Amino acid sequence: LDIKCRCLGYTHHTNNIDLTMVKDVDLRGVAPGCVEGWCCCERGQDLIVVSVENTHAGADLDNHIVLRQGEGQRVADLIIDQREEVNLRDTRGVNQLDVA
Repeated sequence: LDIKCRCLGYTHHTNNIDLTMVKDVDLRGVAPGCVEGWCCCERGQDLIVVSVENTHAGADLDNHIVLRQGEGQRVADLIIDQREEVNLRDTRGVNQLDVA
């Protein structure tokens, strides 16, 4: 975790998501706040919102991934590509253990 001003706080959380449940991936740019921009020379962040189908409550769940500015598009593309790969495997009936 590369944070220049740790005194401003940060959080870390891991959440594994079944790629077959991913419905949408959105990317937003977030400008740094005044203190972070002036005092810590922060550039900003990319926020990826991964909407996941919630089979229990009926409404989609949004998961957020916060990255350094400029990294969001690459990570969003990786998520989308892997979701499509999993969907192709499911439609072909390919077992994940058979693919090396």
